[in-house]
Amino acid sequence: MKKARRILCLMAVLALCLSLCGCSMLEDVRASRAVYTKDGEIELNGALYKLLPQCEELTPTFSEYTELYAVESEVPLLLTSMMGDYLDISDDGVFLSNYMDVGTVYYCRADAYDAVYDRIVNGYEADTCAYWSYDFNTGKEISTVLTRQQLDAVWQVLETQEPQIMPAGASMRWDYRIYLYMCSDDLLFRTPMVDICVASGLYYVVAEANGVSAMYSVPAELVTTFVQIAQEYMQYEDAYYGEW
Repeated sequence: MKKARRILCLMAVLALCLSLCGCSMLEDVRASRAVYTKDGEIELNGALYKLLPQCEELTPTFSEYTELYAVESEVPLLLTSMMGDYLDISDDGVFLSNYMDVGTVYYCRADAYDAVYDRIVNGYEADTCAYWSYDFNTGKEISTVLTRQQLDAVWQVLETQEPQIMPAGASMRWDYRIYLYMCSDDLLFRTPMVDICVASGLYYVVAEANGVSAMYSVPAELVTTFVQIAQEYMQYEDAYYGEW
């Protein structure tokens, strides 16, 4: 009874707000509303999104802020944001993310679901190496894909240079640190590879495993290649921090 009264009071307040704000508010609420189906899927603007198995390597791009809420179908329209689960939608509109107690879960649009599900369950090719920079002006992440020659240079450092093992808990002060990932060709799936670190103009490849860091110095003959790899990341960093 108390819950019903509370909902009625909220509806009365929202109805008053709606009368003051006009119909545009109602249209905005409709645009932000997604509905759970009886099968646990989500319907948004006529498209159906299905829950995917959890997969740490799945990394859709979410750079645009969107105000979406998933609710049960019986929830009144004006209570959508108050009673709904907050959602993000990927830049390409294929994925929805929902932040839950078990972590982030993803829903995939029905027309793309089978292909994504198959790659999660049966695996995917990860022979593309990339890193991501953050464009502070646009608020978006920018991907940079390494060429085959650049990736080969990274492997050459790992295979030919003697690593310096850093004690557990030790840390270095880097001017730049670039996180490389091995990815699927569409960059939808990614797993950490190694880091390229720069300090006082010197380049290193840093590999971490089980809390231990191994630091490989980049030899002089490969420095030019590593400068080329890092230049885009450094440009974005310098453009932002240079203003401070």
